[in-house]
Amino acid sequence: MEPLDSVRKKIEVPGEHESQILEGFDEAAESLTSYQKCRKNRHHRTFIPITDFSMSHVPEEYRKEDILKSILNISARTVKVCVKYTSPERPNDYIFANCRGKTIPHTGSGFVVSVNKRRDPCPCCECRDSSSQYKDWFAITVVTARHVVYNSEEASFSQFDFFYDDKSQSQMKSLRAVQVEFENLFRESDVSLILCATHDCDLANTITGGIKDCCSFSKGRVCLGSDQESDKEGMLCIVVSHPHGQPKMVTVGRAIEWIQKDQCLLYSACYDTDTCPGSSGAPVILISSDSSKDIWALSHSSGGDFRGLNRSGGSYASGGVCSRGRRSSLPVLQNTMGLNITLYAWGFSALYSRHLIL
Repeated sequence: MEPLDSVRKKIEVPGEHESQILEGFDEAAESLTSYQKCRKNRHHRTFIPITDFSMSHVPEEYRKEDILKSILNISARTVKVCVKYTSPERPNDYIFANCRGKTIPHTGSGFVVSVNKRRDPCPCCECRDSSSQYKDWFAITVVTARHVVYNSEEASFSQFDFFYDDKSQSQMKSLRAVQVEFENLFRESDVSLILCATHDCDLANTITGGIKDCCSFSKGRVCLGSDQESDKEGMLCIVVSHPHGQPKMVTVGRAIEWIQKDQCLLYSACYDTDTCPGSSGAPVILISSDSSKDIWALSHSSGGDFRGLNRSGGSYASGGVCSRGRRSSLPVLQNTMGLNITLYAWGFSALYSRHLIL
C-alpha cells in the first residue's frame, strides 16, 4: 500500500484525463465515496443506470429500434478497467509520470471491439503458471485510453470487469489483461488496444453476438456531417462508462465539433455529453439521424478541457472533409479497406475487423 502523500500526488497530477484515482485500501468504498462527493456532476442526475436505459432516454428524432439496439449492444461490451501499477516507462511530461513505479490504482472504462477464437498456447496468467496450457481459447480485444493503460507492463497489472451493470455484480466476470497490442502505433491518438485471454465460451459467445448485431447495420462509410434538421445542434452523442468505478451508466448529449491535431488527419470529437472521473476510455457513440446505420464509436479521452467540452481520443480521417451540414470541417471517416463495418475503432479498426465474427 502506497503512503497517502503519494496518492495525493497522483490525484493532483497535471494533464488532461478522467481516470478515477483510488487509495487502494478499500477500493469499493473509495469508489462509492468519490461518486457521492463528485464535484463535476453533483448528484449525477444525467447519468442513467444501464439497467434503466430505454427508448425514452433517446431524443425523439433518434427513436428507432436499430439505433437503440446498437446503443445497448455497445453498452453490453463496455467494461470497467482497473490498473494497479504505473509503469516507469511513462514519459516525463505524461499523465501520472510523477507516480511511476507506484502501486496506486486508477480506474477507467473501455469496450470490446473483437473476439477471436485461437488454437495455440493460451497466454493468460493462469496458463502461464500451469504445467499444462489450454490450446483452445478466446482473444478478446478491448479499447481504452492510452493514459489509462500505457503499455504491456501496466496491462499485466490490470483487471477488466465485464457486465458490471449493477451493485449486485451478479453478472460480472473479470479478466486479467495480457498485453497492449501495437504498442507504438497509436501514440498520438490516446488509444490502447488491449489483449485479454479467456477459456470462458459463454463470455466469448455473449460478446460476439453483440458485435454481429452491430455489424449487421453497416454501410461501410460514416460521414460525420449532416444536413438533417435534427442534427443542426450536433449529432447525437452517447457515452457509456463506469463513472468513479461504479456500475455502468449512460449519458446523452450532442457532438458539437471536431478539432484537428496539428496538420495530420487525426481528429478528436468534442461533445457536451456528461462524463466523470472513471470515464476515460469509454465508448463515445456518435449517431446521425439521416441514417440509422451510421454509427461511429470513439474512446473518451478527457473532460472539459476544450471550451468546456469533453473530448475523445484521436480518430483518423480519409477522403477529405465533409461538405454537408453546418460544419464543413467535420471529416469523412471511411473504411478504406472496403469492409462492411460501421462500428470500428480509429486507424487500427481494419486490423481486427476480420476477427469480429468467430
